[in-house]
Amino acid sequence: MTHDTQNTNNLYISDILTQPQALQSALSHFDPQPLRPLAQALRSGDFDRLLLTGMGASLYGSYPAWLHLTRLGLPPCGSTPPS
Repeated sequence: MTHDTQNTNNLYISDILTQPQALQSALSHFDPQPLRPLAQALRSGDFDRLLLTGMGASLYGSYPAWLHLTRLGLPPCGSTPPS
């Protein structure tokens, strides 16, 4: 579904409607190479916990990572998952 952001007079709504394209652009330019040493350290058990924190939307946005890390046996600490 595409939205006509050109004809949206509300800048807030226009910003929301352009977020999918912005996310796609960010992902297409993402280089995972610098994260490989960290991923290896996680796999080898160099960490006994990971701290995920945030306020508002960033806390709620961390919930999928919290779930994934918990399933991997790497229990995050420091913030309570949203309920």
